[in-house]
Amino acid sequence: ILDRIKSQSPNAKTVLACSSAGGSICSQLAMSESAVSKLAGIAIVGTASPTPDISNSAAARASLPIVYAHGSRDPLGWEELNKEFGSLKAKDPSYPTRFLLFASGNHGTPIRMIDWRDTLNWIYASAPPPKSAPQSKSVPKTKTTSKQKPRPADAAEIPIGERAE
Repeated sequence: ILDRIKSQSPNAKTVLACSSAGGSICSQLAMSESAVSKLAGIAIVGTASPTPDISNSAAARASLPIVYAHGSRDPLGWEELNKEFGSLKAKDPSYPTRFLLFASGNHGTPIRMIDWRDTLNWIYASAPPPKSAPQSKSVPKTKTTSKQKPRPADAAEIPIGERAE
């Protein structure tokens, strides 16, 4: 799939997002230098499939941004993913990774509640510069306008299920 994406859009910034049982796909591809070279980042969302040693993976060697998101009440548990996150930060405190824990969130919560716009923008801003790719035909850019104000890069997720009294 990654080869197909790169052949169709060689300059595309591709983010691999895996959820639930699909988390093992992200875990396996994080170990593959070939796969990592085609990615701008990885999002591991609501999964109990941590990478055995992500701090020594191809993704870590490439400083590939990794976002973890999990619900605190998910029966799959978030503790192992938090250890994985911690191993990246312990090895390199400046490693581009985030861990988002949704307070009282269940299994499907992160995939629905994560701020994908902020997450993707953070991954793109944190991604290492792309290796030179074959140039595709130039497509004129269209001018777009947005009434939404951009969010700051350090915006935090809002926990769900808890209200300030």
